[in-house]
Amino acid sequence: MAAQTLQLFLETAQIKNSVNFPETKLEPRNDTTIRVAIVNNNKSGVLSELLGVLAKANMNILQQVNKSKGEIAYNVIDVELNDFSGEDAIRSWSALQKTLTMVDGVISTRFMNDVYGTGYAKQINGEYFV
Repeated sequence: MAAQTLQLFLETAQIKNSVNFPETKLEPRNDTTIRVAIVNNNKSGVLSELLGVLAKANMNILQQVNKSKGEIAYNVIDVELNDFSGEDAIRSWSALQKTLTMVDGVISTRFMNDVYGTGYAKQINGEYFV
């Protein structure tokens, strides 16, 4: 069961049977989307700031779930692939991930593409780690 739970998390960002995180599930994503999983402090304004970053990058959100458990919130957001051709400051997936990760209150982000378990970034004391 533990191996299946971990595999499910790595492949879909779904959380099941966790002690510290809320149970979270989204429908499967298709090949024209990127799934973004974000762990943040459960405090007012963080989700708004995250959605503002996605809006600035001209991201179209296809589906989203936001769950919290105690002091932790977990967001899973599917966005359409984007060519970053707009006039925004965000010009790439890596720049978008860094911007999201550095939002005050964000602990970590994971961008899921077709290589499961990749695209992880973390913020520690205001420093960005990939």
